[in-house]
Amino acid sequence: MTENVGGGTCSTFRVAPAPGHASSDQAVYGRLIMSGIVLHELAMPQAGGLPPIIARVSGDPTALREAAEGLPEGAARPEAVAARAKRDGASLVWGDRVWMSDADALLRFCHERGASSIGILRTDPSLLCDLQLG
Repeated sequence: MTENVGGGTCSTFRVAPAPGHASSDQAVYGRLIMSGIVLHELAMPQAGGLPPIIARVSGDPTALREAAEGLPEGAARPEAVAARAKRDGASLVWGDRVWMSDADALLRFCHERGASSIGILRTDPSLLCDLQLG
């Protein structure tokens, strides 16, 4: 699936579910480095078909280090790492969900993720189509 964003074109790709994972139809936005990257989505009530929030990535340390190179730290970094890895041909699968301890922790994470996404976009503008911003 493709959509026009700011005069450019962004495509949606599907991520293979981890064995036994219920999120088989979830999409991550990005373009088609590496292999063995596991995405860990934020565990939340389904929000009307919105894409999952990538809260953590794990897997091949070399692949993760290469995909994260130059990106600032922050809550949106896992999503940016996943987008870069997928763009470079990584095999991505869904792993265990990440649970927040309480509602306050969830709100802090979401606030930090929004702020962090802006810093990531400033560092790597090519991620515009790949990140949920703000």
